[in-house]
Amino acid sequence: MDGHPLALGKVESLALPYASYQVALSDALIKTVFVKNEGAPSFVTDDMLTEAQYHQEPGIDGYWWVPAGRQAFDPAKFYLPHRSSDPFGNFSTIAYDKHGLLVTQTTDPVGNQILAQNDYRVLQPAMLTDPNGNRSTVAYDALGLVVGTAVMGKNSEGDSLAGFRPDLGFDELNHQRDDLDRFFDRPRLPRDSDEPPPGMALLADATTRIVYDLHRFHRTQTEHPDDPDQWQPVYAATLARETHVSDLEAAHPQIQISFSYSDGFGREIQKKVMAEPGPIAEGGENADPRWVGSGWTIFNNKGKPVRQFEPFFSASHAFEFAHQTGVSPILFYDPLQRVVATLHPNHTYEKVDFDAWSQTTWDVNDTATFDPRDDAHVKGFLVDPEGEPRLATSEYIPSWYDVRTKLTYAEERQRRWPASNIRTAQTRAAQQTAVHVDTPSTVHLDPLGRPILTLARNRVACADHSLDGKEEEIYTRVELDIEGNQRQVWDDRRLLIEHLPMGEREQRIVMQYYYDMLGNRIHQASMEAGARWMLNDVLGKHLYAWDGREHIFTTTY
Repeated sequence: MDGHPLALGKVESLALPYASYQVALSDALIKTVFVKNEGAPSFVTDDMLTEAQYHQEPGIDGYWWVPAGRQAFDPAKFYLPHRSSDPFGNFSTIAYDKHGLLVTQTTDPVGNQILAQNDYRVLQPAMLTDPNGNRSTVAYDALGLVVGTAVMGKNSEGDSLAGFRPDLGFDELNHQRDDLDRFFDRPRLPRDSDEPPPGMALLADATTRIVYDLHRFHRTQTEHPDDPDQWQPVYAATLARETHVSDLEAAHPQIQISFSYSDGFGREIQKKVMAEPGPIAEGGENADPRWVGSGWTIFNNKGKPVRQFEPFFSASHAFEFAHQTGVSPILFYDPLQRVVATLHPNHTYEKVDFDAWSQTTWDVNDTATFDPRDDAHVKGFLVDPEGEPRLATSEYIPSWYDVRTKLTYAEERQRRWPASNIRTAQTRAAQQTAVHVDTPSTVHLDPLGRPILTLARNRVACADHSLDGKEEEIYTRVELDIEGNQRQVWDDRRLLIEHLPMGEREQRIVMQYYYDMLGNRIHQASMEAGARWMLNDVLGKHLYAWDGREHIFTTTY
């Protein structure tokens, strides 16, 4: 590379970096970790470390460093980096335009080149040529938004932006975008139509076109100031051809179209994509064209999703407000915007209880027999302090468990499951679920909020067995180092008494890890898989590996 390094710690006026290093391994760490038994010679030799391109700094003995590679700077281009090398001596180059503003060419270490032709109005690439000579080009509108792309391939292949209109027409007299309105009124035709697709005039010979109507809400609000039902959200429609222009036959090309509608926060609130002809509702008449709409999402006043319904078929590509199809869970948040409860459509619910040093999670089995109106963690979301409902009781009453077990809901069971064997199976499933109600799991946290101890609760259900009804708590403990890396994982078990786990608790190490000084794992040992050692090169790629049976694995690049 160009230039010579200054003395360590010396900086001149340009402050250009020459090289940087990070210490990864020390001789003491290597002798401690890369051994099968204490006192045995290390697996790793100096030659292996040199092969992996670790660096030893003169005057600092006992440490192996990872070099970051070097860059050369062009003084004629404001000292922009124009050449770089990795720790293995592989060079790559960057070429700039005459202004030193935008990249025009990159070359990788094996000579592959990527060429760029730039659009200086938006300061972005307008055409890219890959190492195989295939070209792709982009068109921008007056706002600098991407409105068209063309995958061109080599000469006479693919598509083209010739004749493409980035900016659609605007009728200032009527304050309407004529091109947009014509497209939106009729974006597609039935599959068996002999006419060309309406969007073809906008797509021209491009591969894709994005049509934006960013003033749609303002326009429709101005036209209908007293009728909010006529106000429509902004949208971006994407048109994509199925067949390249160079491969077209006599038939009209097919175009895939999708619409993305956004709200005032820039969130996508509904998406419509093309679908095959078919019924809108089950058993209904076929619709052609037919669209698939994304499930309606309801947000709270903090922008968090509370409900999301299921996708639906529609005969229209237009935005459909509050189209709630199918079922949806309901999410409840605490003041810190954490999900603390989820009410499911089958009237089960799960919850999370947070405190300063732990969080306890109840899944739907843990709360199966609970009445949410009596649950201190949940009832505040369902009724106010005066007992008035905040959520319709039909959303959670009767509960999943009650409707399957209580006599009060016998008629409801008969209606849902007319076959007696199905009703019996449903009741049995509920009764078996009740066995492990109220067995939540708890995660304890350290002062940085990292999990360090997990408690799982189980309950045994086995009639006529000495363990029937017994509850057990299973602990898993994690030890972290100062960098937050896992060092050891512990679990515990009960010692056997007369072949049953009823004795004292015994803690044991099930996983053990060692890391280099950059946080990369270099050794792990587990009860099942035994010991493993890993040595990566300075780029993080596997180079050598060893197992507890003294097998050596070498990777060559």
